Amino acid sequence: MELWIRSQDKTKLVSAKEIIISPLNDGSKTVYSIHNGCTHLGCYKEKKRALEILDEIQYCIICIGETFDFARELKQKISAKVSVNIKTNVVIYEMPEE
Repeated sequence: MELWIRSQDKTKLVSAKEIIISPLNDGSKTVYSIHNGCTHLGCYKEKKRALEILDEIQYCIICIGETFDFARELKQKISAKVSVNIKTNVVIYEMPEE
């Protein structure tokens, strides 16, 4: 099964191969960017929230390949929108706004 991630601004859909959190400082504040190589996927005000998103992505990866019951459970446990197609073994995780 494969995990894909849709960016926060809905303009990118990338395969989840390597997801990284990086602090970005604009001079007055630090925000936390989640990216896949050079592809920006989302930005969060607090590191704690960025880590929660990364935890959700990790959970999706760990649970990939499970049954239909898993798909229903996954949608209940994840704060973001998640699409699961068991026949094609694809999960799409959409980065939440906040």
